Amino acid sequence: PLLLVRLLEIAEYGPYRQYMATAMFITSLAGFALAANLNYLIARSPERQAVDISNACLLMFGVSVVSALVVIFAREWLVPPEIGGAWLLLAVYVFLFLNLEVLVSYWLAHGRSAPVMVYTLAITVWRLAVLLAATFWLRDVEMIFVTLVCAEAVKNLWIYVWLRRRGLLVFRWDREALTEQVRL
Repeated sequence: PLLLVRLLEIAEYGPYRQYMATAMFITSLAGFALAANLNYLIARSPERQAVDISNACLLMFGVSVVSALVVIFAREWLVPPEIGGAWLLLAVYVFLFLNLEVLVSYWLAHGRSAPVMVYTLAITVWRLAVLLAATFWLRDVEMIFVTLVCAEAVKNLWIYVWLRRRGLLVFRWDREALTEQVRL
């Protein structure tokens, strides 16, 4: 915020804060900590980790679709009028933000805190760098929203490729494992 208020006019900073506050409100309600049960499941059954991670990603996908649809259909009540024109970008941002967040739980289940620290720092730096670069060069709130959506899309693509290369995202249906995850 200290840098953004110097780069944006007050009239532009307000809509940015409303956009982020609305997005964080929706994602915090919709997150359900779906990846948290991976710590237990992977530690208990490491041979089934690919199925458990895939199921978590499937559940996250479902929750993110529902959350994006809530933004779309309840935009009159959820989206402040000042950012009313950005409701579709908000829905896409919420969808992307809620997807594929399984790496921290995966590493913690394996007792590896160093990759968690590096990943968390890298994602924070990535998001801040993209935000500040977009603000500095574009100086348009709507384009900042577009850039934030693109940054989340790049992050999700990177996570998807990382999971697929390690064989951790598989497209196998295991009803019993999915039922257990939903119950947890």
